Amino acid sequence: MILYATVALVIAIIIFFKIPYSSVKTQFQKDVQMHVKQSKKDAGIFTEEDIAHLPGSVQKHFKTAGYIGKPKMTSMYAYMKSVPFRESNSKPPMIIDYTLHLFAYKPVRMAYIKTSM
Repeated sequence: MILYATVALVIAIIIFFKIPYSSVKTQFQKDVQMHVKQSKKDAGIFTEEDIAHLPGSVQKHFKTAGYIGKPKMTSMYAYMKSVPFRESNSKPPMIIDYTLHLFAYKPVRMAYIKTSM
């Protein structure tokens, strides 16, 4: 009976650590959603006046790429998988997954780092 209880406990622990739920990640996602909604309110449309002060080659790029008359970008998202992250020179690097969101309206920078042992 003790053997069954021990096996059940080990299986329960393994399942617990394999469940992908994280309250920190959930809160991070809620915060990102809130900032996305807020930043879209302040967006606006690209106009010729917005790019008039830029160098000619940059103006040409904006026109050729079709940005004029389109909504302005208000945020940036980057996901980097399996990035070596060093806490100090004396320790070996940890491998992390790094999610980054940048918002232009405040500005706001939000990052979520995921790693496991």
